Amino acid sequence: MTTGDDLVNGSRAALGTALFTGGSATPAEAAGPAGAAGRMLRGDGLPGTTVNGAAGNVAGGLTVDVRAGKDGSALAWDAGTNALTGGLGNTQNLVEDEKTAKGE
Repeated sequence: MTTGDDLVNGSRAALGTALFTGGSATPAEAAGPAGAAGRMLRGDGLPGTTVNGAAGNVAGGLTVDVRAGKDGSALAWDAGTNALTGGLGNTQNLVEDEKTAKGE
């Protein structure tokens, strides 16, 4: 890997995540699904933000992996890793945001 490859791959991952985020939130708002499905699509609350972070990170990772021509086992492994890190990252951000809002 070179720095240039890292920058290109990072920008592809960011594009995949951004497309997922924009692609799921906008229809969710327009359709107005109620209940748990609506909260998940909008990323509301802890479960919604966790699922949204996981899915967005998977979308970004798959964008890079498919472009790189990775095989099915690598795609599955990376998707699991991306789901875990994306979900945990969003959860941590939400917890910190709530602490800040409470003045902690």
